[in-house]
Amino acid sequence: MVEFKVLNSSHEDLEDFSLPFAKLLFDAVASGASMGYLADVTLSQLDSYWAKVLADISRDKGRVIYALEENQIVGVVVLAFESNPNAQHRAEVKKFIVRSESQGKGIGRKLLSILEMEAKMAGKSLLILDTETDSVADSLYQRLEWVKLGTMPQHSAAPSGELKPTTFYYKLLS
Repeated sequence: MVEFKVLNSSHEDLEDFSLPFAKLLFDAVASGASMGYLADVTLSQLDSYWAKVLADISRDKGRVIYALEENQIVGVVVLAFESNPNAQHRAEVKKFIVRSESQGKGIGRKLLSILEMEAKMAGKSLLILDTETDSVADSLYQRLEWVKLGTMPQHSAAPSGELKPTTFYYKLLS
């Protein structure tokens, strides 16, 4: 059975999650997912990234939603709140990852559903994100009725270094 949990500023021991999330991100990059890192990234670099994300969560700058299956983290997504005064109504979806062998079980769909609920509870009415065009996540966003803004060619490098197009989406929350 898969359990879903939310980390927010009231959660103690946030730093304990840095390495498990880093390992999940490492798996995604090693599988070829465009996650902002190249193939030569180290686990230490990814651990540092997650330490910064979790520090932001501790300061109430967002939420992390994750999925556990048999006490193993199999999915994660970050809801990052905007800091500018004119953007308090929106948040960005970042680092949406489902372990490759756990895909196709509805974990990603549930993570995004909880993320939307958390965003609404935090007073957010607009979510934004970007993803590699034609990726598994890209097709999921389309099925979940995210609105496609457009595609930018050669926006980001895949782990291999090859430049890939990126599709930008938004979703208005009611």
